Amino acid sequence: MLVLGFFAAMCAAGFAPDLAPGYAVPSDLRRHAELPPPPTGYWVTWCAPPLVVAAVAGATMLCAGRIRWVAFVAALTFLVGYLPFAFFVVSLDIGGFAPT
Repeated sequence: MLVLGFFAAMCAAGFAPDLAPGYAVPSDLRRHAELPPPPTGYWVTWCAPPLVVAAVAGATMLCAGRIRWVAFVAALTFLVGYLPFAFFVVSLDIGGFAPT
């Protein structure tokens, strides 16, 4: 599940729509530029995989008695693989990238 979470984050990075070109400039160098907010599809692309996994794991925990812990651990492991990479990529997309 850890590898699946990382793979889902890689797919979300590929499917996320492009942001406005101004987002490529680091946030501290934008000089009060008015940028449009990221499109809704951008956030949906990043939020869909963990929400689907949480919903499936929640339904499994409600319906199946003996494998509740398996579903719980699987969902947590997926999130451990997904969330760090997703936060990193979203912060680069929104805040810009400035190698020093």
